[in-house]
Formats: sequence, structure tokens, C-alpha cells
Amino acid sequence: MCYLENYAATVGHKMNHCFIPNCTEWFFEHPRHGIIPCVVAIHPIKKGEEFFLHYGYDPLNCPSWYRPLLDAFLEENPDLDLWQAADPYRWKEQNKPRFKDKIEEKEKVPWYKETLKYEEEQEEEK
Repeated sequence: MCYLENYAATVGHKMNHCFIPNCTEWFFEHPRHGIIPCVVAIHPIKKGEEFFLHYGYDPLNCPSWYRPLLDAFLEENPDLDLWQAADPYRWKEQNKPRFKDKIEEKEKVPWYKETLKYEEEQEEEK
């Protein structure tokens, strides 16, 4: 058995999937492990709220459990097409606040500048 207090990396791989996530993936340069995946909240998360990440699987090549969930989500959200529902970054196009607009006291968040730089690079690629 592995205890978390002995774990020295990230537990990002433990995140559950949701088509309406409250987190998004991010990458961070760890001093020992190099570039590692991690998560950033899309909006403030309340105490006791579970973290959810949109896995973003290709709907035509995905695990067997994913497609039935995607189909059910599409039935509940008829305004979305297959590819919009499968897009983990759909929330950005829906005019939700960007990371830089959400953080209060930005200078106190050590990874703020890296996150802001990443968002700017993503916008330049569009």
C-alpha cells in the first residue's frame, strides 16, 4: 500500500472526469521530476467539492466507459455537437473568466506568471 504522505510527485492522475469540469490540466516544471502534469481550478472550489477534469478523449477512439457518458451529456445539452462536448477547452470559448481574471492577489501565487504566459501562448497559436 502507498501512503500519500510518502508520495513526492503529483496526484493529478487521481482526478475524475466530468464534461463540466472545475479544473483544467496544466504542466509545471518540478525541480526533481522535470515537467509534470498538474491541475488549475477554473473557478473557486468550495470546501468539500470534488475536483473534476475533462479528459478530452477523442470520441471516435476512447475507452468503452467514455462514449456512453458523452452520448448522455449530448442528450442533456442539445446545443452542443459531438466535438464541442468532447473539447476539454470548451469553457474558454464560453466567455468564462480566464485564469488571470480569477486570481486575487496574483503576486502571492508563485505559479501565476507561468500560467499567464501559457494562456498567452495558447491564444497566439489560435
